[in-house]
Amino acid sequence: MLLWLWALPDSRGLAWRWAALFVAVAGLVAGSKLVFMAWGWGIRRLDFIGLSGHSAMAALVWPSLFVLACGSAPRFWRGMATASGLLVALLVAVSRLVLHVHSTAEVVAGFVVGATAALLFLLRHGERWQLGRQGWLLAIAVALVLPFVYGHRFPSERLLRFVAQGLSLDNTVYTRRYFREHGD
Repeated sequence: MLLWLWALPDSRGLAWRWAALFVAVAGLVAGSKLVFMAWGWGIRRLDFIGLSGHSAMAALVWPSLFVLACGSAPRFWRGMATASGLLVALLVAVSRLVLHVHSTAEVVAGFVVGATAALLFLLRHGERWQLGRQGWLLAIAVALVLPFVYGHRFPSERLLRFVAQGLSLDNTVYTRRYFREHGD
C-alpha cells in the first residue's frame, strides 16, 4: 500500500502518514513485548506479556487495504469495506487464541490498538485514501504477492530477544513460561 500510494504524486502525503502510523503501531507492539522480555513487567492476572502483533497489524492493515481498493466508491461501500476488513482482522485475532499463542487480553489489546489506528486514519483521510480507477490493480498486486509471503514469518521474536537481552539488567530474557511458573 505504501509503495503504491507513494508512486502516485497526489497521494504521497498520505503514504508518509500511513508509514508513520504503521511504524507507530509496530513500535507499540514491539515496545510492549520488550518491556516484558527485558524486565519481566506484565500483568500476571491477565496473562499479559505484550500486544498481539498479528491482531494489531491485521486490524490496521485489512480495513485500510479494503478501503484503498474501493477507490472512489460511495461512502456506504467504503464503510462496508472497513467492516469487512475488521471482520478479516477479527478472524486473524481469533486464530491467535485458537493456536494458543496469545492470551485473550493480548489479542483484545492488540486488536483494539490496530483497529483504533485504522479507524482514526480512515475517518481523517478516508475520502482521499483511494487509488481511483486503478484500485483493481492493487487487488491484483496483493493476489500476486500473497503466495510468496504466506507462511513465512518475519524474525521479530528473535530480534526482540536480542534487543531484550541487551536491555536487561542481568542478560535475562523473560518468557511466558517463566511468567507463569514464578509467582509474585
